[in-house]
Amino acid sequence: MSAFLRRVRRRPAVVLATAVVTALAVSGCGATSASSAGSSGGAKGATPGYNASTKTFAVSAILPLSGSLAPAGTAISAGEKIFFDALNAKGGVSGKYKVDYKAEDSQYNPQTTVPLYSRIKGDNVLISGLLGTAIINTLKPQFATDNMTVVADSSSGALLREPHLLPYGSSTQTNMINLAAYAAQKLGHQSDVFCSVTQADDLGKENRDGVQFAVTELGLKFGVDAAVQQTDTNFTPQIQKLKNAGCQVVMLGATTGQVPGLIAAAVQLGYQAQWMGQSNVYDPSFASSPIAPYLKDHLLTALIGVDWDNAAPGMVALREAFDKYGKAASAKQSSFTQLGYAHGMLVEAILQQAVANDDFTRAGILKASQQVGDFDYGGILPKFGYHDPDKRTAPLVTSIFKVDPSKPMGLAPESVDYGTPAASKFVAQ
Repeated sequence: MSAFLRRVRRRPAVVLATAVVTALAVSGCGATSASSAGSSGGAKGATPGYNASTKTFAVSAILPLSGSLAPAGTAISAGEKIFFDALNAKGGVSGKYKVDYKAEDSQYNPQTTVPLYSRIKGDNVLISGLLGTAIINTLKPQFATDNMTVVADSSSGALLREPHLLPYGSSTQTNMINLAAYAAQKLGHQSDVFCSVTQADDLGKENRDGVQFAVTELGLKFGVDAAVQQTDTNFTPQIQKLKNAGCQVVMLGATTGQVPGLIAAAVQLGYQAQWMGQSNVYDPSFASSPIAPYLKDHLLTALIGVDWDNAAPGMVALREAFDKYGKAASAKQSSFTQLGYAHGMLVEAILQQAVANDDFTRAGILKASQQVGDFDYGGILPKFGYHDPDKRTAPLVTSIFKVDPSKPMGLAPESVDYGTPAASKFVAQ
């Protein structure tokens, strides 16, 4: 195995990761086979991740806990920990099964995540969170081989029909379509030039797909796309490209790691535009940073959840759990903390169904995930239909927020559950 890794070490990360997945699937090096993983029957006590003597389910999240996306990964992990701490204090799943939760650092890197997943998969009944569209796409064949159920921290519309992956909320494409429609129809930019800034990866492609569909469907003018990399530190070329193209609306399909540099460059070059982006472009720390004044005037973002002080039942429960367990989890008020808490709600529902079915095998967990049905996140997220993959239903609305430093997360609602008929016409490939 070590010789194989040495041979492929110099290959590009995604190619290397794919090669490692293939090698693990064929050779079983460092992996648990599908049959030994309990994917087809077997006693509860023999099921990976379930400890019959302590009546404990083990679940792990694989998230970026270091690097440029650490603020998102650590917040999601904190939200999950808060939920499971509160759940265990009440007796656990169905009042008697505790949940042992851990978070592993993916570094937002497929090359790191592939062997990491291989190491931990035999110790968990499911993966409670996995962030990164490129990482998810790389590992997707292995999830099928292992019959592993995975809560996907990706809004990719292409995941809706994937049996082993559980997405949440409105898709990336839906959000970009709705954001473009809002800019055109509500902010008066119908005749202006729309452009995009997107990462040169799978996440960027999802955003570009949404933008291009919106431009065509809504009859908008498109200028240019400016590509960014996770490793970029100088964003002057991208901003100059947007400025030269006369871009008046910028659809932002990047992550929090690029935003400060992009906005700083925009301020330096005197570039004024309406920026529209999804939740992964915003971090609460931005509201108290030097870029806050520009963001307040120029950015609208689609939030994963709702505002922190929302009266929805799920948010009331989250705030209570946050007050009790948030310090131990090093939690902050963040939409990503909300997302992690919502992941915990879904995991509990899946495990409750597995308990009702009296089947904790990998096949049993997968079956339970498809029996959750129209799941109510208590208002933290829109309802999502977790049925057989070909019958799943995702929301088609987007809640849009503006930067407001006086609010708990630095955001205030601009438009809740905004939607356009164009979003319902998009079909992910």
